[in-house]
Amino acid sequence: MKFKLLAWLLFSTVLSVASCKKDEEVKQPVACFTASATTVTAGTSITFTSCATDAHHSGWDFGDGATSTDESPSHAYNNPGSYTVLQMVLSEDMSKMDSTTQTVTVN
Repeated sequence: MKFKLLAWLLFSTVLSVASCKKDEEVKQPVACFTASATTVTAGTSITFTSCATDAHHSGWDFGDGATSTDESPSHAYNNPGSYTVLQMVLSEDMSKMDSTTQTVTVN
């Protein structure tokens, strides 16, 4: 699933070359998010709240094969383990990107 999310970002970035704004400078987005919990039992939903700035498009990879394009999604992990949650954000014209990660432990 990471491949699908990365492919989506690459495709989006390529499309942005044709629609690049030249009259005004595009701001660099900064990825940022908080999690309602970082240690949970299997089946418990976690809400990931974006605090990204200058981001107009976002993509999430929850580390277990699930992804989302919601701004602030919720996700439940079914199996115990340690998962790396990845948030990727793009500028309005999709020419600039940033990402951040956080680890979630499921018991």
